[in-house]
Amino acid sequence: MGIYSRIAKSLPLQCCIVCAEPSFHVVCQSCANEFSITAKRCLSCALPLNQSLEYCGNCLRTSPSFHSAFTLYDYEGVVAYLIKKMKYDARLSVAQFFAEKVSEKIDDMQSSGHHYDVIIPMPLHKKRLRERGYNQVVELLKTLDKKMPIDTRSVQRVKSTVPLTDLSLAQRKKEIKGAFSLAEPLTHKRILLVDDVMTSGSSLNELATTILKQSPAVVCCDALTLSRAHLIESQT
Repeated sequence: MGIYSRIAKSLPLQCCIVCAEPSFHVVCQSCANEFSITAKRCLSCALPLNQSLEYCGNCLRTSPSFHSAFTLYDYEGVVAYLIKKMKYDARLSVAQFFAEKVSEKIDDMQSSGHHYDVIIPMPLHKKRLRERGYNQVVELLKTLDKKMPIDTRSVQRVKSTVPLTDLSLAQRKKEIKGAFSLAEPLTHKRILLVDDVMTSGSSLNELATTILKQSPAVVCCDALTLSRAHLIESQT
């Protein structure tokens, strides 16, 4: 049991943010049981797959710049609702709830041999950061401070992009092009990029491309997201 779970059980009951029923957590166990989780995923981009496959057709044709991708949930239903609350309505209690899940996922990844020197959260442009007041991805990583270095300074988002949600794949790739910049080459060998949602993968792909082009020392650049949207279009 994680620290958030232990602390929550010593506190008075609260209302679940989804169903409003009494709960020890911001999300009750009944609603948490509705989280959509696909067991079989593309080893390259984490897209849900048929049980007989290892890679999706898109990655077999053109693999993304990041080497492997991992995720916790499918971006739909209760999970999508909670992420939107966290991201747009400043419900940071949801971020605290998910932070423990992300920490557990990284522990599982390390147990499976996936070790990293540093975590880099998806940067927000300074304009978006001023508007929102926080970077929700950084909030998801707060319980990891003592486990692994979290680098929020080396990579900056230098292009203020329009929201990518309503753009086509081609438009997303064009809009995100040149969005990131490094102050200097990274010296870490193994890097884990973290974001809240992967939809087309364009943002993570551009971030990985920027890092790998400018940092010869990096030999592995993987991606972890809280959730993965289902897409038919190419994710890169």
